[in-house]
Amino acid sequence: MELYKKHISDLGRIVTGKTPRTSIPENYGGEIPFLTPSDDLSGKYAPKTNKTITQLGLNEVKNCLLPSKTVCVSCIGSDLGKAVITDEPTVTNQQFNSIIPNEENDADFIYYLMSAVGKRLNFFSKTSTAVPIINKSTFSGYEIDVPSISNQRKIAKILSSLDDKIEVNKRINENLEQQAQALFKSWFVDFEPFKDGEFVESELGMIPKGWRVVTLNEACKKITDGSHYSPKDNANGTIPMLSVKDMNHNGFDYSSCKMIDIDEFKRMKANDCVPLKNDILVAKDGSYLKEIFICSEEIQQAILSSIAIFRSNNEVIYPDILLQLLRTPNVRKDVGDNYVSGSALPRIVLKDFKKYKFIVAPIEVQNRVYEALNSINRSINYNERESRRLATLRDTLLPKLMSGELKVNDINV
Repeated sequence: MELYKKHISDLGRIVTGKTPRTSIPENYGGEIPFLTPSDDLSGKYAPKTNKTITQLGLNEVKNCLLPSKTVCVSCIGSDLGKAVITDEPTVTNQQFNSIIPNEENDADFIYYLMSAVGKRLNFFSKTSTAVPIINKSTFSGYEIDVPSISNQRKIAKILSSLDDKIEVNKRINENLEQQAQALFKSWFVDFEPFKDGEFVESELGMIPKGWRVVTLNEACKKITDGSHYSPKDNANGTIPMLSVKDMNHNGFDYSSCKMIDIDEFKRMKANDCVPLKNDILVAKDGSYLKEIFICSEEIQQAILSSIAIFRSNNEVIYPDILLQLLRTPNVRKDVGDNYVSGSALPRIVLKDFKKYKFIVAPIEVQNRVYEALNSINRSINYNERESRRLATLRDTLLPKLMSGELKVNDINV
């Protein structure tokens, strides 16, 4: 397959997003999606955005309206390098550089190409700032190898078939997570199974008799963050060193994380920066609480300080129930209002968050729903592992198809 050396700017028009003035409330709340890195960038297509803008807001950034089939690449912060495709006219904030493909290039192929390039963008980010960033000039000038559009379409079709399977798993998991949240809310927020029982007054309102109010510190054996020492990426390392940028919704993406050797790992382990099975891992820095999941297996891996570890005390609360608590919208809002510092890079202040109070049921009550929640989490983890396998296959296929090591017509997926 013949490849042509091009710059990203040769693929189409490059647009850096803008943010309508937040001081004008009328700029927001309309029907135009406003994509930011705080939205879920884990899928191929741009998600339903947390924020939207009005026509008035669009008038402030009208040259930044992106048509459908635009490839948006996050170029700052912990989500640097993540890419999505728009499926309707969309505006992004300034943390995205986007490619509106020209007629010589296929949008789906550009998405896969940018997903691969994105894993390398951190090496080109400015190192003089606390937050990694790729400016428009650096992004536009990045050199890549690109096949003809006919071959682009063939490759994109193969890779899209794998993404379709991943998307099915994602929808199943979203449904399972909704079931888990509904079950948690019914039992531990609305107290529906206990409506006819006796209630008593607490500092957080009326609660079923026998229940109590605890702090996170009382509910956990340990609340800490990962290593504040960041070892260099070791080309010969075999052990993942993970940060918040490597977190997906229910696990880690190991494809572009740092690697360390066994001596560095032992140092991390001695400093208790190695998560154990059933630890709850929480995105602490940047898009805080965006990703929260239970460590499903105990393997050789270490984490950096942008991730927090919550190790529950099973005599107070089970990890599957604490997980659902931390995922509730009320907790996220409360954390943002009271337990976060920093503006350029907001982060949870753990020493304060440890004091967060919530209502906990007796263990015998938790036992009645534990198996249901645990079963849901096991199903989610199975689907997540399958999706990671498919994603690894997809990412492995792209360079092999482009190099000619694999022929397009020989692939059957």
